[in-house]
Amino acid sequence: MSLFHCPRCRKVLSDREVISIEQGDFCPKCRGVLRAWSGEHADVSSSDRLKAYDQAVDGLSVPSAERRVIGTFAGEPVDRVMLECEDALRFNPNNVDALFTLSK
Repeated sequence: MSLFHCPRCRKVLSDREVISIEQGDFCPKCRGVLRAWSGEHADVSSSDRLKAYDQAVDGLSVPSAERRVIGTFAGEPVDRVMLECEDALRFNPNNVDALFTLSK
């Protein structure tokens, strides 16, 4: 069973749900082009590098065990500051530094 992602609807569909024609795979709801999901690729940093990162973002730091990995599609830009602020706010919804950064 293959999985596909519709960027317009932001839904994951199985191969049974998609419209497959010669030109490609399409979403049954919005008729948008689907992206096939396959295995994930990840590069893991060394523990020294993670510690240096934790010290560098001290104002927004969240314990490493509390962090959540967010996957993105290749080619999509990632706003790391926003992701760090979201993580900090999940840990502490009243984090003033994160709220201030997001308000800019």
